[in-house]
Amino acid sequence: MPVVVIAMEQDQYDAWVKATLDKQNQAPDLSDQTRNSLMAHGESVYLKNCVACHQIDGKGIPGWFPALSGSAKVTGNMDQLIGFIQAGTSKMPAFRKLPDNELAELITYIRNAPALGNNVGDEIQPNKITPKWDDDE
Repeated sequence: MPVVVIAMEQDQYDAWVKATLDKQNQAPDLSDQTRNSLMAHGESVYLKNCVACHQIDGKGIPGWFPALSGSAKVTGNMDQLIGFIQAGTSKMPAFRKLPDNELAELITYIRNAPALGNNVGDEIQPNKITPKWDDDE
């Protein structure tokens, strides 16, 4: 396969680096979202972070990764679910650095996605995510 090299002037490169860093340093949007927006964005967060282990249908991989479909942990107490996702387990990585807007979207999605077989009928807004983690931890 041929290697493609794209040349760029130093000022173009500097502008690209600045734009990339600015985007990375943007605070998450914590404004309220519609349920449809939470679900749509939540599906994207799920596909990016969770689908490899929990599978597209949320049934997991028996003996390896638990199902999200019908899971009491997923459909139960929301604050405990938030803490669990942020802390992780021995098999699941901690997602404490997931921005609050993405965490709210993900939680709303996994609790209510027909594709995962869950329908709790609730949602959480980004500004309601608790607990907050200290960046120094």
